[in-house]
Amino acid sequence: MKYFKNTFNGYIVSVSTMQGQTEITKKEYDEILETIKTIPIAESGFGYRLKNNLTWEVFELPKQDESENENF
Repeated sequence: MKYFKNTFNGYIVSVSTMQGQTEITKKEYDEILETIKTIPIAESGFGYRLKNNLTWEVFELPKQDESENENF
């Protein structure tokens, strides 16, 4: 089986066993999955993204226009 990760601008976007941007070892694949399981709980209005060095970085979520929710 082959393992892959997809990255963008220094962040891990996804991992897979089917196809991907960069082939990685099973060990690296498992390390990424274990790190994903430990994502911190973000405060309201913030999220976390996983950096290539397997550390989490907090970021502010885009503000939503209240009128976007009127149709729901």
